[in-house]
Amino acid sequence: MKNCVAAILMSFFVLPLCVSAKVEVKSWSTENNVSVLYAQVPTLEMVDVYLAFDAGSTRDGTKYGLSNLVSALILQGAGELKVDEFNEAIGLTGGILSSGSNSDMGYIKMRSLTETANLEAVMRLLKLALSSPRFDNSDIDRLVARTLTGIEFKKQSPAAVARDKLYAGLFAAHPYGSPHEGFAESVKSITRGDITNFFKEFYVAKNLNIAIVGAVDLEQAKAMAEDISSILVSGMRADKSVVPPLEKARNDLIKREFPSIQSHIRVGARSVERGHPDYFPLLVANHALGGNSLVSILFRSIREERGLAYSAYSYFSPKSNGGSLVAALQTDRGNQEEALSVLDSSLEKLRLGGFSDRDIASAKDNLMRGFPLRVDTNAEILNYLAMIGFYRLPIDYLETFAENVGQVTRAEASRVFKRYFSPEKLVTVIVGPNLDGDE
Repeated sequence: MKNCVAAILMSFFVLPLCVSAKVEVKSWSTENNVSVLYAQVPTLEMVDVYLAFDAGSTRDGTKYGLSNLVSALILQGAGELKVDEFNEAIGLTGGILSSGSNSDMGYIKMRSLTETANLEAVMRLLKLALSSPRFDNSDIDRLVARTLTGIEFKKQSPAAVARDKLYAGLFAAHPYGSPHEGFAESVKSITRGDITNFFKEFYVAKNLNIAIVGAVDLEQAKAMAEDISSILVSGMRADKSVVPPLEKARNDLIKREFPSIQSHIRVGARSVERGHPDYFPLLVANHALGGNSLVSILFRSIREERGLAYSAYSYFSPKSNGGSLVAALQTDRGNQEEALSVLDSSLEKLRLGGFSDRDIASAKDNLMRGFPLRVDTNAEILNYLAMIGFYRLPIDYLETFAENVGQVTRAEASRVFKRYFSPEKLVTVIVGPNLDGDE
């Protein structure tokens, strides 16, 4: 669930491509040891702030969906201001506050004009939400109801069902295997006490990373970071050991009958976390496999050459604790067996013979030529800095991205694909009509 008070929040966990613009990134820690990344972009008289807390659904315990509710409720009123009054106050500042969460983090974003009166007004509301969120019962009931409606709505989407089935198969009892929004029964069991306790435990200074981008100088950025972090309780850093370890990967086939025209097929395997030595080889391998239709093996072999699918693609999703590499397609039920056969044979061909020089060269060129489109707004730069800070990536990640992509060889891309996408590690999910009585 995402809570957007004044605007739609851009998705953070889209696989990063590249940058071409020279972005000078500076880093420091506040007095209470909050890590800060900052880039001055003076083009527009605006500033963007991203607060990333280690407060994602990996922290839910058995209350699946708790982090999702907490992140949505943070901006539903604060201090003496009820939700409508709080929203009205934000509107009067000309700024934006938005919040959300995912499997790894809970976050709050702020955007403001740099004019002193505007910036101070938005910062005041942000700090009020961080220090005194209301968590009114009426707002909790409303957002629980909205969450339950969303859970029911997901059941009508074969793509969503396929995604949830795949992650459940890949990650099992690990939190990554459960829907971020939780299950109906778990959401219904969440109390106001659960919400306040979660906030007090995880929305603390020791769990926070800050990113600041915009038309403010270094001293202004430092003052903003201190102003934000100083109102937070120091707290305790989230204990990584409470997250259950990933079980051994296993081969599995999961079928789910669904009254749809198309069949949705997912073939996935667990992969690596951000910062892993195999990250860039897997990034290039995924791009060659199906990450971009212009250079995609799957798009070419399944759609262009045979016309078997409406879409055929792949995606690489690294997280804090491993990740996933997934090949996907959707096709008419009548083409399902042939499309799956072509997919399987394409994957087997890559495992046995590796990628071609042409496929890897095209993938790398496409990734690197995408530079200008990836960091041409404050919001995009902000998302990258937040990712770098939260996942503790090298501060020169943006500067060296193209170089790291360029250094990936065909042999490296082929090696990591064979290692992570080996048959005994794959989970295959088919969701669609007439599946011969399977689940």
